Amino acid sequence: MLGYNKIRELNGLDSILNSVMESAHNLQWIDVSHNYLISIDYNFAHFPHLKTLYLHSNYLFDLAEL
Repeated sequence: MLGYNKIRELNGLDSILNSVMESAHNLQWIDVSHNYLISIDYNFAHFPHLKTLYLHSNYLFDLAEL
C-alpha cells in the first residue's frame, strides 16, 4: 500500500519494492491512490501477477497509456 505518500512518479518502483519485500514480483495488487501522479509511464511487466492497480485520487487525465 503506497497511498497518501505524495508520490509523483513510479520510476524505480520495482527496485524499491524488491529492497523491502522478499517476493515483490508476486504482488497481485498495488495501491498508489491519493498521490500526485500525472502519468503512468511505467512497465508493470516487473509484476507478472498484478491483477489490480488502484490509481484513484491522482492527477491522471489519460489512461490510454496503460
